[in-house]
Amino acid sequence: MSKHALRWRTEYTRDELRRALMAGARCVRYEYAVSCIVFTLLFRSNVHLVRSADGIYGRGILYMFASVLLGPWALPWGPLATLHALWQNYTGGHDVTDEIADWLDDNEVAE
Repeated sequence: MSKHALRWRTEYTRDELRRALMAGARCVRYEYAVSCIVFTLLFRSNVHLVRSADGIYGRGILYMFASVLLGPWALPWGPLATLHALWQNYTGGHDVTDEIADWLDDNEVAE
């Protein structure tokens, strides 16, 4: 069975993912900003599988702290990118559940 790496070393089979999504889990990416005096980069995390019992905010708080510590140090884009990342994570991250569900369906048809 093919596996899709979601978060670091955690891997799920298509069946495990499908069951989790049917149970109400979401696939979420978080953003964080990193600045270095003259430039700012905005990154997205790996996809996290957030089960309905887990909080979407608990996983995003680490990325919020990283943005606050590393993001606002380049003017003018550092503070703006940091605020963008904080807002994105505060509102639950970037939901990619539909993309993962489409990926599951596409791989099922291909086999």
